[in-house]
Amino acid sequence: MESYTASLIWFVLWPLVIFFSYKFVALNIKHFAKMERLEELEKANS
Repeated sequence: MESYTASLIWFVLWPLVIFFSYKFVALNIKHFAKMERLEELEKANS
């Protein structure tokens, strides 16, 4: 019974791990694009 509970918890957690990893990567890509735009604006203004 113990192994079934552990495997069930594991299978429930995997989609959550994948979802939060995707959100984290998407946020980082968005932030990187924003920083690149700011860098280009600084170069254009100087």
